[in-house]
Amino acid sequence: MPRLSVDGASIIPGGSPRKAARGDVVAPGLISTAPALIAPPPNRSPYRTLAEILADPKILEPPEEVVPRLAWRGRVTLLAAREKDGKSTIAGAAAAAVTRGATFLDGVALRGVVVIAGLEEHPGEIASRLVRFDADTTRVHIATWKEVDPVVELKEAVERIRPDLVIVDTLSAIAEGKLDDGSAKAWQPLMSSLTRIARDFDCAVLIIHHSRKADGAYRDSTAIGANVDCILEMRPDDRDPNARHLKARARFTVPDCAIRYNGSGYEMVETGEPAVTFRNAIQRYVNEHPGCSLNQLRDGVVGSSAAVGRMVDELVKEGALREEPGSRNARLFYPAEASTGLVLIPVPADPNGAMS
Repeated sequence: MPRLSVDGASIIPGGSPRKAARGDVVAPGLISTAPALIAPPPNRSPYRTLAEILADPKILEPPEEVVPRLAWRGRVTLLAAREKDGKSTIAGAAAAAVTRGATFLDGVALRGVVVIAGLEEHPGEIASRLVRFDADTTRVHIATWKEVDPVVELKEAVERIRPDLVIVDTLSAIAEGKLDDGSAKAWQPLMSSLTRIARDFDCAVLIIHHSRKADGAYRDSTAIGANVDCILEMRPDDRDPNARHLKARARFTVPDCAIRYNGSGYEMVETGEPAVTFRNAIQRYVNEHPGCSLNQLRDGVVGSSAAVGRMVDELVKEGALREEPGSRNARLFYPAEASTGLVLIPVPADPNGAMS
């Protein structure tokens, strides 16, 4: 089987199981300490009493975070965005953080091994991105093309390598040739197979997918969203080309957030955003879009949904914004009546002449 190597990282053209060969790189202790399969053996019924399920002391705990805000052990995340909006870049940064147990956004990634089904990009782009984010090259394994069935090959690779994080980039690439049509019935077996990888091997699975131009929601069948545990829809910011909004829908608590690429990695927008700038951005948006709703404000201003809501409430209380009721209990916001030509709070310009 052909096999490539980039700076020591295994690049696996297919996923067929084989014994370790000379030159293979295996991180010490990782395979021996990988969790056992959690699927019941074939001779047992898949049905258990609630008491048996609750015998696991960790069953009611929130899922373990493998990548802060992106991926959780035993769970599947769908990250959807438009083409060239940075899906693979943030996934590459997340993969690198896991290989080193490094800080990522507002937390620390779990240190472990990563498997990437990178079936859409040239291996040079994948390798370049991982090197840029300082990945540990002995802890990332990459399939850059399929041999027969990419889903089967991915499962075999996961069973052999026992990673903590699996990245499928992209869903469309791994689904190629497997769907008779775009119906939910056609998508269901593929999505179920990817979910089973997360469940059976207790790893986090991050699936990269494209979104619709009209509303930013993920493309194709509702069966895709129904089979994952968390949907993250990533949208660009109108004012800051390096900022992205992440809107979350999940079976467990995942807050919305805004992130920014700072040239070397990703950071939470709020951590680097002065309060006066945040306040100013909300006032400016309302001034430019009088009668906007709270949801429109959350989409139009860089910051988490909760932070936008808190600041809006504060501005209304101060009289800096005016709130009126809309249809279906919507909250609509206008510039304060006394300031039709609202003078925004001044923010010092940065050395390059742009607003900070």
